[in-house]
Amino acid sequence: MPLTTGVLDPMKKLIIGFSDGGNMLSALIKYTTKSLASHTFIMLPEENNLVYQASGRAVNYENYKHFLSHEKVIELYELELTDEEYTRLRDFRNSKVGDPYASRELVGFLWVLACRQILDMAVRNPLSMGDHAYICVDIVTSHLSIGNTEGTKTPEDLRRWCEKSLKRA
Repeated sequence: MPLTTGVLDPMKKLIIGFSDGGNMLSALIKYTTKSLASHTFIMLPEENNLVYQASGRAVNYENYKHFLSHEKVIELYELELTDEEYTRLRDFRNSKVGDPYASRELVGFLWVLACRQILDMAVRNPLSMGDHAYICVDIVTSHLSIGNTEGTKTPEDLRRWCEKSLKRA
C-alpha cells in the first residue's frame, strides 16, 4: 500500500474558450447571434494545450499553437475538475471525436434567432441532429452537461454562463 502525505492531488483544469476566426462567416455568426465571439472550444492544459472543438467537418482536437494561427482568442474561463470528473469528460471527448459537424444546424439557428427576436421565445433548433452531429456551442455545452433545456444556446449565451459560473483564466 503506497504512503500518502495527506495532501490532495491538485485539481485538473479545463479552459472554456471563445474566439473569432476573422472571416465573413465569423462576422455573420457574431452579428446574427449578437455574440462577442463566433466560436467556442475547450482547451486541455493537462494534455499539452490541445483544443477540443467542433469545426470544419467534424469534432476534433487541434494543437493550440496551430489554433492561434487562424483564431483570435476573445476570452478564456477556467473549470477545475476532480480526477474522476476529468476521466469521465475525457472519455466523453474521445467518444465524440470524428462525429460530423452539424452544418444544417447553422440554418436552423435562423429560426431560433427569429423566435428570440420576434416572439421572445427560447426554442430548440429544428434542424438539430441531437448527439449525432455538433456545432461548436453544442459540443461544449454537451461536454459541460449544461445542455439546451431552455432552447438552443448561442456563443454569447455560453459566454454569459461562463462569466457567471466560472473564473477567468
